[in-house]
Amino acid sequence: MILIRSIIFIILSLLCSFVLEAQTIFKCCDGNNICYKNSLGKTIVRSKKYTIAFSDSVSSIGFVGTRKGKVVCINNHGKELFEVYNVDNGPDYVSDGLFRIVGKDDKVGFADTCGAVVIPPVFSYATPFLNGVAKVTFEGKTQQQGECHYWKSDCWFSIKKAESSAIMRTPSNSFYFIQLFRDFTDEGYYAKFLLVTKNGQPAKNIILPSSEDIKNFSATIKQHDNKWCIIECQYGGGDNMYSRSFYFKCKDDDLYLYKCKAIGMHLVGDSYKKSSEKLKVQPISIMDFDTLPYLENTP
Repeated sequence: MILIRSIIFIILSLLCSFVLEAQTIFKCCDGNNICYKNSLGKTIVRSKKYTIAFSDSVSSIGFVGTRKGKVVCINNHGKELFEVYNVDNGPDYVSDGLFRIVGKDDKVGFADTCGAVVIPPVFSYATPFLNGVAKVTFEGKTQQQGECHYWKSDCWFSIKKAESSAIMRTPSNSFYFIQLFRDFTDEGYYAKFLLVTKNGQPAKNIILPSSEDIKNFSATIKQHDNKWCIIECQYGGGDNMYSRSFYFKCKDDDLYLYKCKAIGMHLVGDSYKKSSEKLKVQPISIMDFDTLPYLENTP
């Protein structure tokens, strides 16, 4: 089983090895400890806390086991990225390109095979993704039936596989789950969508501008300290490339846009000159949010 899991992760890691500096490290035995060396024989990973290697070689990410029984994800430079959900005394299986990770207070999230956290670890439990959908919950506890364990909760909801996402909690303990998808619009344009759910129920579906609306438009979601949800947009071309970030934060029982920042790159003579302008706006509910007016007013 360990051999099959190792082969799967090696193949998937090779597909995204371009993310890190080109280097493959290989497992070596150092007494009762595990170490990894590069092709020149230099030791990259040496730690007495690692007792088992689930990856014979690491081109992008790999998995090791600690003396405390935890599974840890490392990159090809030996850096620990995060703890991995333990299944059958090994790392969680990849399903739909994602596997489960463990964060603070044993909360569960998802990462991809390049080592990027796609969904932050905030759930009490989550099933693997299957056909683009996973079931998650913020409550419950583990139960045992014979030799099997399962998670019991009275409040499950489904989430879809997304390019990026963020989860925000309101002071009243409601939660907003914001996911970024790419799909076709009704007009046949390929665009990105922001799907906002509140307490597991659909609240808002925002269609972001397509490349036909704004040249080379792209967007991604980032989460900062569980307090801010940041939507980063880039667009333009040639001598005028722009980036704009939208900052959302929970207040009362709603999610509001608090400020946005526009940065423009303009060609002046033979050098690039950066012009920036910070725009403070009155809080706008995400239910009334439209990116286009802000993007069109970029200086």
